[in-house]
Amino acid sequence: MWDKIFMLNSGWCGFDNFAIRYIPGGLAAQFIDFAEITDQLVYNEPITLQASATSGLPVTFEVVQGPATLDGNILTLTGEEGLVKVRASQPGDGTSWQSAPAVTRTFYVVDPENYAPEITIRRPYEGTKVYMPDFDNPVMVVLSAYIDHGTVLKFEEVKCEVDGQVLFLKTDYPNNPDNGYWYTTWIPSGEGSYNMTVSITQTGGKVTTASNTFEVTTNYNDIVVSALNGEVVATTQNFTAYGEFPFPTHVNAFNAINLHYLHNCVNGNCNTYDHQSYVRVKNYRGEWVELCRYITPFGVECVDDLDVTDFTSVLQGLVEFEYYSEQYATGEGYNPTAIFEYTKGTPEYPYVDLQELWYGNYAFGDYSDLCPVPTRTVKFDPCVEKAKLQITTSGHNWSDTGNGAYNTGNAAEFYHAVHNININGATMYTQDLWQTCNPNPAGCQPQNGTWTYSRAGWCPGSMSMVWNYSLDEYLPDGGADVLYEFDPTYVDQCHPNYPDCVSGQNSCPNCDNSSNPILKVSGKLVTYSHNTDILTEVPELPDVDAEPFQVIITPNPARDNLTITTDYEKGKASVVFINSQGAKVRGFSMKGTATVNVSDLPSGIYFVHVIGGQVVTRKVVIQH
Repeated sequence: MWDKIFMLNSGWCGFDNFAIRYIPGGLAAQFIDFAEITDQLVYNEPITLQASATSGLPVTFEVVQGPATLDGNILTLTGEEGLVKVRASQPGDGTSWQSAPAVTRTFYVVDPENYAPEITIRRPYEGTKVYMPDFDNPVMVVLSAYIDHGTVLKFEEVKCEVDGQVLFLKTDYPNNPDNGYWYTTWIPSGEGSYNMTVSITQTGGKVTTASNTFEVTTNYNDIVVSALNGEVVATTQNFTAYGEFPFPTHVNAFNAINLHYLHNCVNGNCNTYDHQSYVRVKNYRGEWVELCRYITPFGVECVDDLDVTDFTSVLQGLVEFEYYSEQYATGEGYNPTAIFEYTKGTPEYPYVDLQELWYGNYAFGDYSDLCPVPTRTVKFDPCVEKAKLQITTSGHNWSDTGNGAYNTGNAAEFYHAVHNININGATMYTQDLWQTCNPNPAGCQPQNGTWTYSRAGWCPGSMSMVWNYSLDEYLPDGGADVLYEFDPTYVDQCHPNYPDCVSGQNSCPNCDNSSNPILKVSGKLVTYSHNTDILTEVPELPDVDAEPFQVIITPNPARDNLTITTDYEKGKASVVFINSQGAKVRGFSMKGTATVNVSDLPSGIYFVHVIGGQVVTRKVVIQH
């Protein structure tokens, strides 16, 4: 219901079955619809510009800047590179319509001769060795290539030769050179030194080449490879850091890979709290997969080990690493070292593929969305000989003010949940997500803080639990529908979407407080084979890194007020503001759009978590 309607300048309003029109001085407002213009090549044909005004009056165009000319609505490029700005206008008619706000579109005109791809031959990497006990199984050849203005500059042909032998490369992203990963298989003719040459023909016919040299050998023993090496640093200002590190190329040569993880603090100055961190690596298709998840200890440096043999087809060549670590308040940051110990031996299967089915933070116990992890239909190539589902889950978020827990049962960190793995509609496995932390499973003790308390899937100063569930019985069917169902007996009764939540009752001081539980999930499909088709003929899955819903925060930087807009549709979303010290400074629920007064918050960087099924995070700067 409304008791007043305020309209500024002019415009239209519609409410159910009535409309209001306000025209000051007899002149109505009008607006222009002018589509974006994509980047262009210098030799492209003239562009017919199209725009319309809500008044129906004709729209005119002008070139504000750049190498282009106009004849009416026909835009012709002059053949030079540069930024072009085109303005659309409608001046009004002086009787019924005001002038419309001008709309300017900007695009870049690209000369292909001015650009070349950056080519990296990743596998086998320059100067490294290829370890093979025999020459019965092919190794993977992998390269990446990136080029500016990838929307218009395409890679028309990618060729690879090893000592004159032509290899045919495949990419899962043929029209997206920004991804830039190509791969194939190759069997060397014997031991010795080899030369590889890569050539890429791009839009316009320009050819760029790169080459390297490597050695193939059957003579090897156990090997040790290190990565991160204290060089990749996550801080309170930058949680995420990247690096590239060389590994040997191999096939059928090692039957075990152990990760020895050293959690180092910059200058020995450790954060006083426990925070989640993880390491991800890019596979031969250019996809990120989580290698390990480590929860930092309270104020000390520690070590842990993890069996990463399943990553045997990934940890080869020049590998891209992503290190993420949440940390607030104290400490100078983390700079871990990852040591990989390869054990010589014949593996059961020479090729292993990993695909992330789910990856992200999911709300736990939200009455409006009790099962936020989507069902995935997995398909098995005929060459798959063994398959499993591998899940790492860690529970986070809880709070207690002394008047009772905001989150029912102190979920999810301290809630003993049992989740279900449902296959083709039936519960086939259960996951008892609980870990005893005293003694610490990695021997990381003594620590400060609450490290002694058992938790959901993790303990401070150790790797999160890794669960494996066989899918072998579904191989003859060629696939299965897989659902990771959160504990169906748990409902967060202090969630803004819980219909019977009453502030001040049931240990819930405020139903809109927003300190609601989440579970961080990495769910992988792991498949094994003696055939390289398991690596090259991979069914396409949804992008697990894609954000599940939209969140827009404006303005950013903000001074007094900011507006949050989301299209989450399954109920209210919980919003949490975290400052750079890790303290929660705002908490509320919203649906659609909310305006927040931040004039009382100190200037600085804040993280805004919007929780709706999954969690979407935005970084906001407040400046006064």
